[in-house]
Amino acid sequence: GWNIRPTAEGANWWHTGSLPGTVTILVRTSDGRAWAALFNGRPRDDQLRPMQREIDELMWRAAGEVTHWPEHDLFQK
Repeated sequence: GWNIRPTAEGANWWHTGSLPGTVTILVRTSDGRAWAALFNGRPRDDQLRPMQREIDELMWRAAGEVTHWPEHDLFQK
């Protein structure tokens, strides 16, 4: 299921997943940003949670480094 963490602006939503050979994360932030990361590999079971935490931290850090987000749709419909 989805994890939901309330914030002052609304809530951050995320879902992590893994099947043999894959690790994924999907995030929607309270300010409307969204991202997904999918990996074609999976560590041993005892390393899965640390890997998921590291991916989450790296994605939040990368999003925080963006100084200007486009104000228009970048993809044709």
